[in-house]
Amino acid sequence: MLPFRNRFLSWAVIILVLFALVVSIVFNILLGLNKAKIIHAADTLISDRLDVGYMAYVFPNIVVIKNAVIVPSDDLDPARVVKFPTVTAEFSILEFVLHQNVAVQKIKFHSPYIHHGYFSDFLKRNGKQLLDFLLQLPRVDFRVSVKDTLWDFTVGAGSPDYVQLNFVFWMKKDAVWVQGAARKDKYVYAPKHKTRWPRQDPAGVLRGWQRQAVGLPLEFDFQGIWAGEGLFIDQLSLARKNIYLKLWGGLFKEKLQLNGFAFLNTYPQEEYRIVKSVKQSDRLREYLRKIQKSVPADHFQDKDLYLMDMDCLARISLPRVDVERLNFNFNDVPVTLKGRLLLNDLFSAELDIGLDPARSKNFAMKNLNKIQWHLAGASDGKVFTSDNDIHVSFDKAKNPNFAVAKIDSTLKGLRFLLDRYARPSVRLNRAETTITIGENLHKLFLEDAVISLNALQSTLRLLEIKSPFCGGKLAGKFWLTTGPPVPKIDGTVVLNDVDVRQLDELFLDFAKAEGRLFGRVHLTSVPRLNLDGQFDMYNGRLKNFAFFQWLADTFNLPSLQQVDFKQVSSGFTADLDALKFKGILLSSENVNISGDFAIDKNSLVTSYLSLAFSKKLLDESAKFRPILKIFGEDIPMVVFDFQLAGRQEALNFQWMPSPHKAMIQEKIPNFVERIIERRIDEMMTPAEQPPEAAPQKE
Repeated sequence: MLPFRNRFLSWAVIILVLFALVVSIVFNILLGLNKAKIIHAADTLISDRLDVGYMAYVFPNIVVIKNAVIVPSDDLDPARVVKFPTVTAEFSILEFVLHQNVAVQKIKFHSPYIHHGYFSDFLKRNGKQLLDFLLQLPRVDFRVSVKDTLWDFTVGAGSPDYVQLNFVFWMKKDAVWVQGAARKDKYVYAPKHKTRWPRQDPAGVLRGWQRQAVGLPLEFDFQGIWAGEGLFIDQLSLARKNIYLKLWGGLFKEKLQLNGFAFLNTYPQEEYRIVKSVKQSDRLREYLRKIQKSVPADHFQDKDLYLMDMDCLARISLPRVDVERLNFNFNDVPVTLKGRLLLNDLFSAELDIGLDPARSKNFAMKNLNKIQWHLAGASDGKVFTSDNDIHVSFDKAKNPNFAVAKIDSTLKGLRFLLDRYARPSVRLNRAETTITIGENLHKLFLEDAVISLNALQSTLRLLEIKSPFCGGKLAGKFWLTTGPPVPKIDGTVVLNDVDVRQLDELFLDFAKAEGRLFGRVHLTSVPRLNLDGQFDMYNGRLKNFAFFQWLADTFNLPSLQQVDFKQVSSGFTADLDALKFKGILLSSENVNISGDFAIDKNSLVTSYLSLAFSKKLLDESAKFRPILKIFGEDIPMVVFDFQLAGRQEALNFQWMPSPHKAMIQEKIPNFVERIIERRIDEMMTPAEQPPEAAPQKE
């Protein structure tokens, strides 16, 4: 019995091997004969050209495809390709035996290479017909896995720019599941032969770069169910270290409905260390499950950025996408967005975006009411150019001390340079901003501005701006900190050789001045909003200046109608409580001014100023000529020290003691001083107040 059994098994093995060998030979012959037909069938589905090195059958149900390449039919550039070094496909033996039908169940792509520029063009040309083909396939259990894809974003010579991609696609009846991760690593140049010049591959990329596997993976997870002509989206999630996005909804015909939430920089540091010590994907999913089960009301209060209650409705009719609504809460601020996108070779967008801080309980600036932004722009892949209209309104009732009612800005020719190898930069053809304070409109103009953003640390950004400004130059630097507990800003703006006459519409008081302005303004939000700085004007002129006008009319000093000055300067500080000018200085031939001036949020003024008049100026007035006799030739200017105090609309004037006042008092009766003070008080009385109601001095 045993010898017979052994012989039977031996013959069975031999027959099975022979059968496998015969089947393999037959199938490989059939593949060889039908290779051209298979390639032709693919060519009818796509407009590009498919080339295959060879195909081989491996018993019992595997087909191996080697060195498959997709290239443009009209492009000779060897770098613009999609390469598949090895592809394995498994088909159902039972389906083939019973129905002579090749039903592919599994496909594996091993280490494919994708040139990003070409692949983007490929999808534009072939995406619609490929999607229609996939939707018409019968619903069968199907699996596609892609391992170690190298997605090439490199442009020109220099450091390679690759993304490594792995994912698995399952389809079981009507259920669909896609899961995977993408990672971008750094590269360092380390040529094997340091004495040789670096060589370049056909794409123009220098050889000799070595990859450092330090990139953090972006994991994605999609689950959905086919339903008739549409798709239910059970889950679409993206996660990378401290970034998490989760969406759900549906896509039916042209209608896309999505809901979800997202948050950034919310990963506790100690939990991240745990994730790094074990398998990251499992630990991350466990952490996210805990968050989704129960989210306390104050869970997001200490987070940097978070988007909650996302609600999106869009109609997709490629290449056009109409966003009917996209609503969400951004850090507890309600945001609305609607508009359209055109996904042509020249991408364009027209969007209306609205922010409603007044409805936020946690927004720091309580009187900020609404922000409305209209954007219309287009991109050619290198530059995104747009025109923008931005409107910001404030609620006076919530902060009576904040004088600004609204800010309206128009930005023309705003160009974002889309260069991944340079820090983000923006160029602006023209900007016009109107600030409404009470009934006054203050206007600011900028032209040919250059703005750049530099990431110094993970939470620290440096924003720089340079621009011609009102006949001179403007340069600014702003340090933006986005970390907890609140965002911070600290910046400096420098003005160089600015024509004061061109500031008429921004600072109304400058409408009475001429000259060249140099200044520095420092802004900080820590520990509270504060401005400070210094300004200097040189070789200019004051015309019809209110105080000098009053002096000219009251004391018959016509030279004060127009004062040519050598220098006007002052330091200043401003916060929510007060505006202060320190070290005020005006230097001219006939009059000098020095001192300090301050006004608080309740319109209370405190000031101490010193006026020095030349003898030549005082000689113009018959009222002052008697005073000139008091001073000798060794005193070139007569100094008057005075103080202003009280409410801005009804200031009190006091002539302060000084050596020159003492000399005058010795020669002139006291009633003259009282007359001067009374006239000054009358000048400072509000225009609508009847003269008889003005306070009189005894």
